[in-house]
Amino acid sequence: KMSKSIGNIISPDEMIEKHGADVLRYYMCQTNAGQDVRFSWDEATLKGRYLKILWNVHKLLINLSKENKFNPFKLDVKKFAPEEKYILSKLNSTIKKVTDLFDEYHFDETIAPMEELFLELSRVYIQIIRDKSVLGSVDEKKAVVYTIGYVMFECLKMFNIIAPFVCEAIYLNLKDEFGLKEESISHYSWPEVDKKKIDVKLEEQMEIAQHVITAAAYARERSQLGLRWPVSEVLVVSDKENVAEALEKLQDIIKKQTNSKDIKLVKSVPKGEFADAESKAGNV
Repeated sequence: KMSKSIGNIISPDEMIEKHGADVLRYYMCQTNAGQDVRFSWDEATLKGRYLKILWNVHKLLINLSKENKFNPFKLDVKKFAPEEKYILSKLNSTIKKVTDLFDEYHFDETIAPMEELFLELSRVYIQIIRDKSVLGSVDEKKAVVYTIGYVMFECLKMFNIIAPFVCEAIYLNLKDEFGLKEESISHYSWPEVDKKKIDVKLEEQMEIAQHVITAAAYARERSQLGLRWPVSEVLVVSDKENVAEALEKLQDIIKKQTNSKDIKLVKSVPKGEFADAESKAGNV
């Protein structure tokens, strides 16, 4: 708790000098007007890291576009893999949610879904397409460049309200690189939701897939087996139907991300059998 008598007050200028005006807005706007401000330098630093992630996504887009001589804003892509459909669904779900929150004047609640969107773009989608962006076919590379560009650009239109300086800097770089017409990101209209692209079930399945990938990475760590070493199979223990559906639909993604040859769903695993499999480091 800050107190003038104690002298532990942190001024906005101090925050801006250390992290920039965007981090101040980004961090403070998540506090409801009727609530006390709970300030933490660690949390403010984390917000700064998130803005760097957004910055790095736009640099990746420019690099991929240069390497393949594509303009992401002039590509006409009609065929998408599940990973593209997922992040496009996530984008439109976010636009709908954030728009509804603004319409209802829940301003402080708008930041979390926007933050989640660009973090998912970086940590989930871009991780999935790394190999495809380099070794994929021309159509696959076009889909990747288009998707990153489209999702990030629509995100900028929303997030510009929260972090105007970094969003404007990113936009001006995109404008110079790809010949965009508007002078500023703030000149664009609020993005419109395309409800046809929202696939709630696919979003849920991708969330399950990410849990499996995380669990497999943890099992590898316990077995001291690096990701570069392939494993014969990953055993997923569950009796839930939605897990079975997710594994069936997204098994190619899971196998690539876990570097495994097969994904098997079982309802239970005897303790002795699991211990033996783990000790051999052949199964996860």
